[in-house]
Amino acid sequence: MNSDFRVSVDFFAHHKTKKLKKRLGYEGVVALLQLWAYAARVRPDGDLSGMEDEDIELAADWCGEEGTLVPTLKSVGFLDENEGGLRLHDWQENNAWAAAGESRSDASRLSRMAKVFPDEYQALVNAGVKGVSKKDYEAIRTSSNRQSIIQGIVNSYQVGVNDTLTTVERPLTTVERPLTTHLSPAPAPSPAPMAINNTPLTPHGGDAFGDAGDSLLAGQPGSPDGGKPRTQRKRFVPPTVEEVAAYCRERDNGIDPEAFVDFYTAKGWLVGKSPMKDWRSAVRTWEHDRRSQTRQTYQMPIN
Repeated sequence: MNSDFRVSVDFFAHHKTKKLKKRLGYEGVVALLQLWAYAARVRPDGDLSGMEDEDIELAADWCGEEGTLVPTLKSVGFLDENEGGLRLHDWQENNAWAAAGESRSDASRLSRMAKVFPDEYQALVNAGVKGVSKKDYEAIRTSSNRQSIIQGIVNSYQVGVNDTLTTVERPLTTVERPLTTHLSPAPAPSPAPMAINNTPLTPHGGDAFGDAGDSLLAGQPGSPDGGKPRTQRKRFVPPTVEEVAAYCRERDNGIDPEAFVDFYTAKGWLVGKSPMKDWRSAVRTWEHDRRSQTRQTYQMPIN
């Protein structure tokens, strides 16, 4: 469970916060912070689905006029509504560390199994499972048939992996002709490229981590690959927490490796709008920013 969440130092000066204060007073601002704290503890993914407006007011310890908090948070822009219910606006992007709290707990339980249930642990690791929920861990601990519990976890994990496999669709185009001109049958489109290992593909056929793919521009000056022959290009591979931790220890910079990986994983390993090329350079940037602060903080943007 999370013990904190992040708020930007510009939070109180932000136009959304000012609107909230104008409409509900400081009580509304405090209620929003209370709701964020509740989410960090109980709904770390920011999803408030299943909660009625009254439930949210209770979670936020709202003491104002009943039924006014949620509509105001929605109109100001702190709550988003979709078919499934309400979500905190951009929570996973702005509070990646808190959003990953449940995943860290699940991973910790799985690691604990290495000593307590080594055979079951190895079966889960071999299947690619990254974590075990509290409910599943208790089932493993108390069940007389652990193998069936393990198989159920593996099956659920594989279903989740299959659901995330996607293909990238290319728009089909036709050449406009006068209505009086007879149109010949259009040729069948080429198969759309498929994302490999869930790596997003870019319009030129490469991916978001710098591989230019089979673009007609590959190897040409000004192309996405910088004019380098395909054999000379090196595709960016996101680092593991262990790799970042080792690099941070080497530089003795005090950067939290898990926070670093969680932050850029939530952003799709983009720096601004561009794919990251060198994660070590990004670590050094965090290191430089940290020197200008009296203590290590990471601000949460709110827009």
